Amino acid sequence: MTVRLPAGSFDPYRRFSIYNSPYPAHDDGCAIDLYPEGELGRSPVAGVVRETRTVGCPDRSYAAATDHLILVDLDDEWCHRAGADPGTVARMLHVIPAVEPGDRVAVGDVLGPTTRSGFFGQWVDDHVHLGFRPPGSNPLRASGSLPVSVGVAVGGVTWGGTGTVVETGPT
Repeated sequence: MTVRLPAGSFDPYRRFSIYNSPYPAHDDGCAIDLYPEGELGRSPVAGVVRETRTVGCPDRSYAAATDHLILVDLDDEWCHRAGADPGTVARMLHVIPAVEPGDRVAVGDVLGPTTRSGFFGQWVDDHVHLGFRPPGSNPLRASGSLPVSVGVAVGGVTWGGTGTVVETGPT
């Protein structure tokens, strides 16, 4: 089963990427990063918050010492539109939770402020990392996540093969 994000799930975001990370979930097409307009992570899914937790992340001088995980039990209607089985769970990282277990979220609702995580390089903009776990599986584990596709037209970025360096840093 592949979860196909409905077009409306992208409304709160200026762009997204799937294969932009060295982590296996991205390499396997089982996660998507959603880049908000501002500093707030907004829900790309509809459902009920199952759990939030603070998790460790790689130690980086430019990043927070911890990251955060938000688990959402997806509404059956959202699952139907996304081609997912009822009982599918959404996993979101890199957002400091302003939601609590039992809260209902709709697409576009504020989840909390994004956080600079040690899971991604300092050249990567803050974003919401989204993955899905099948019904009955351990939603805390990233491995075994479902493939993700997008329900929007995707176009390449035109690039002539040259550019201008505008900033350099230690990495």
